[in-house]
Amino acid sequence: MVKKQEQVKVLGNGKEWWQKEHFDLEYTRREDMRTVVKTMMTSRRTHRNRMHAYFKKFQSKEATLLKPQPDTTQEQWKEFCNLFTAEAFLVCA
Repeated sequence: MVKKQEQVKVLGNGKEWWQKEHFDLEYTRREDMRTVVKTMMTSRRTHRNRMHAYFKKFQSKEATLLKPQPDTTQEQWKEFCNLFTAEAFLVCA
């Protein structure tokens, strides 16, 4: 049995593989495409969760629309508010 510390690969500059500053992806490789898609999905989910947390600070949709989240445009914020008040979203949440 190999200890976890022995499994970590170290690059020539002393950094672990995940600390590498630049790496190349081959978009023809299935593993690389999965990595890109998974990263994008995680980023989208994190952003949506942050928007929902801001949305929940207000008492009503109308009050929320008056003060959009600072990192969004008025139109983007309106779309988020419509999403967060949609019946399908409320059932899932």
